Amino acid sequence: MINTINCLRGQMYKFIITVALVCVYTSAAGHTALVTSNPADGAVINKSPEQLQMIFTADVALVKLSVTDSEGKALMLDFTPSSESKDEYLMAMPQLANGHYKVDWAVIGADGHTVANSFSFAMDSTAAGHHGEDHHGEDHHGEEHHGEEHHGEEQQGEHAH
Repeated sequence: MINTINCLRGQMYKFIITVALVCVYTSAAGHTALVTSNPADGAVINKSPEQLQMIFTADVALVKLSVTDSEGKALMLDFTPSSESKDEYLMAMPQLANGHYKVDWAVIGADGHTVANSFSFAMDSTAAGHHGEDHHGEDHHGEEHHGEEHHGEEQQGEHAH
């Protein structure tokens, strides 16, 4: 009888651990992330882009977008926080001078979580032939935050609960 109880107890613990792991995986897998951008993260482009393109894993409301130069000066963008959700955003860009640029963004996903992060690129008119498109489709742009604004430097997402 004791062996049966211990066996059932062991199976129950395995079941609980399995359910907990499935819940954690489902929660982590469901978070919104930036799939690709143009210019791409880390790109060195030789031509000033006419627009900034950002594509996300799901429909999101883009609530923050800023582009700053290497001196920390914000570029003038015609950005208004979005109340509608979509998976792709295009933003007209001003003419860029040679230098490094940082894009800070924040979105609200369908689950109500705010995801924020940043990526950087460089403009070098003497660079050979690269226009900054990201064809890798890698998920390397996402940090989740709940009701707080954050300027994340990490490319692997951090989840703050």
